[in-house]
Amino acid sequence: MSLVAPPGRKAAYILKDVVWQNIYATDKKDVAEIEEELFDLGDFQLTLEDMRTLSEVESTAINYDYFEALDELGLSPEFVDEVSRRTDDLIDFPYGSYKVGVFNSFIEGKGLFATGDIANGEIIAPARINGKRTPAGRYANHSPTPNAVAQKYSDGNIDFIASKDIEGMVGGVVGEEITVDYRQVLRINLGEELCLES
Repeated sequence: MSLVAPPGRKAAYILKDVVWQNIYATDKKDVAEIEEELFDLGDFQLTLEDMRTLSEVESTAINYDYFEALDELGLSPEFVDEVSRRTDDLIDFPYGSYKVGVFNSFIEGKGLFATGDIANGEIIAPARINGKRTPAGRYANHSPTPNAVAQKYSDGNIDFIASKDIEGMVGGVVGEEITVDYRQVLRINLGEELCLES
């Protein structure tokens, strides 16, 4: 992506790793003069309103892709919402140590978030066990740029596995939200209740 903007501060909400490069045309040769002209080196803080706006932009992109995914899979939003809200198929995580917790999400309602660093390829948590959903299976939200994938085993159980390094909690602030592409998750459940005709 490239964009043209006047000199000054820039802020972006980054969805994945990027290289950000600024290019400015100038006839000046002295670096100090160029910095004086182009850079504002004062304190810079995003307000809570700025963060909400950036989160809304991300949420809009994710919601658009969510509906695209449902359309591709032939599922109605109402059906998926109904299945998601069911409580009769929920179970707790089995005994063990998990680096995740359920917190409020900018994507949708509650989400599954990393409380500790999770390495690429590491099992995050079980999502389905014996046909029942765990908190991971219940609260992992959709993203077109997910950081986890579903792995289904011969016994039908499903784990979520990190598809990249995921940053955990820092200084009391929850880490990255664990997201999956619902296309991938629902496709591996073909024949199960999540993919019944809506």
